Amino acid sequence: MKNLVLLLLIALIGWGFYNQRNPPQPLATRFRPVDHPIEERPFVCILCPGPESRHALESVTSQVYHNCRTIPLDENSELLAQLTTAIQTCADREIILILNGRGWLAHEWVLARLNQFYADPDLWLTYGQNLTPPSYTKSSSRPVTSENVRSIPRFIGPPITFYASLFKQIDRSSLCYEEQFVPAAHEFAYSIPLIELAHDHSQFLSEILYISLPEEESELTAYCERYIRTLPAYPPAEAL
Repeated sequence: MKNLVLLLLIALIGWGFYNQRNPPQPLATRFRPVDHPIEERPFVCILCPGPESRHALESVTSQVYHNCRTIPLDENSELLAQLTTAIQTCADREIILILNGRGWLAHEWVLARLNQFYADPDLWLTYGQNLTPPSYTKSSSRPVTSENVRSIPRFIGPPITFYASLFKQIDRSSLCYEEQFVPAAHEFAYSIPLIELAHDHSQFLSEILYISLPEEESELTAYCERYIRTLPAYPPAEAL
């Protein structure tokens, strides 16, 4: 009996020491980048129209990365409709990176860095921090969960990246109001379903990978955000 108690005590001490040295990783830091040379996964950079669209294109063409193509969107057409159509034409395993028209990639290694994270096949989506000029302050983006994403203030910072197959699981009605695509808060409209679908397959990146001008606030944007929050939540996707 004494030997059993002693063994249990040793096991508990060992377990505590292990957890002190190797604490459980929260979802926000679950996925780690791979350092060794890896296969370049295919990226598709979707360029939204805006004041920084030319700067955005230059930041993409200067990337030290080969397996990438771009899809520019037309400023004279409905943005969310174009975005949805563009992603539907992409291969399921292509990784989508949306440049919002107000910003650009922070340096020429952004795609290479993202590729290091996507080396883990369990990662389906990333979002992160960005800097806002002219003061270059950090955004308020932070890790969230699929359970609280509809109830907290804006959370998701660009660049948001995800597999095309994940976006294809969003029902069109989630992006619409009265059978028309929502006229504002576009990033909010698609990022919430993506976070819910990805669940614990998502990663918040604290590294600065994007520079973005602040979004212009309006009553229409606020109204669309409130409406989007009232829509039914998505259950986690079972697979890509």
